[in-house]
Amino acid sequence: MHALSLQVREPGGPAVARPGVMAGRAARGRLRDDRRAWEAATEPQRRLAVAADTELRRRYPEMRIEPLRSAEPEEVTDEQRAELDALPEKEHDYQPPAWVREQAEARTAFSEKIAERQRAMEPHEDPDYEDIGPAFPSWQQQDRDAVLQPPKPPIPPSERLADREADAGGREL
Repeated sequence: MHALSLQVREPGGPAVARPGVMAGRAARGRLRDDRRAWEAATEPQRRLAVAADTELRRRYPEMRIEPLRSAEPEEVTDEQRAELDALPEKEHDYQPPAWVREQAEARTAFSEKIAERQRAMEPHEDPDYEDIGPAFPSWQQQDRDAVLQPPKPPIPPSERLADREADAGGREL
């Protein structure tokens, strides 16, 4: 049976919900929410970084840049899945495996880091004035439309062209 299934069927018994699976799903839901919050909080900076990287590569195509490494947690191994599969003894409370607790701790640290970043304020250069505003604003633009520009003014033809048109009368040039 797959380790992340929701219910376990004991031989001859009814299907029962597993506390480890439910806790794992709740933790993944919180991780997904944190990821969305991080994406919203860092979108302008990431967009600026991608634009700067593109410009750097355009200006210096011969420059070799080492690829970035992901800070995502490593994939769950089969051994770790087997830890989830083992049912605890009936007289003991369920304790999640160490790697699940580590992910929960990492999620908590990550959430605190995002909250700290969102609380940071940019100080005014004159200490007598209030802060300017958030140091890392999360600009959530609901309507990202094209930049509207007024039409360009008509360019009058040169005098030589106007004279040629007058000489031509109604003929095409």
